[in-house]
Amino acid sequence: MLPANVRDGFVYRLDALPEDDGPEGHFASGDDEQDAKWIAEIREDMEWNEWAWCVARVSVWHSAAPELKGTAYLGGCSYKDADDFRAGGYYTDMCDEAATDLEAKLEALKGVICSEDSPPCKECGGTRVVTPQPDEHGNQPENEDCPSCSYRQNLSQSR
Repeated sequence: MLPANVRDGFVYRLDALPEDDGPEGHFASGDDEQDAKWIAEIREDMEWNEWAWCVARVSVWHSAAPELKGTAYLGGCSYKDADDFRAGGYYTDMCDEAATDLEAKLEALKGVICSEDSPPCKECGGTRVVTPQPDEHGNQPENEDCPSCSYRQNLSQSR
């Protein structure tokens, strides 16, 4: 597991998970001997490098609601390390895909009442999970959006 990348309160994490399918059959360079060599190197590297053959997973969540996550997966990956994967171009697409997954989950919660004692959201009519605390002067925050609405807005801005 790698340290998470935090942008505007949204946490993005990249992990290498074990790949159930072996590397055999995933290479077709036209040179069977070269393909066999690559597979042998991957099999050898798998003994010490989790990125040698894996499923890459990108997860995103908001730091205020870590239990609700968006995810994206890509199997059949063979890289030197996480930095090599990030440089390959898939990482950015997977961050977008995970954010879209989280947005869909937040949209599904739109209008859901989370707490009966929270004031309603002005946008969707749902209620916040936690009623905001007054500031140091005793003033209630003006933002009355529920997490679904505010997280969706902030998530689109964090990309």
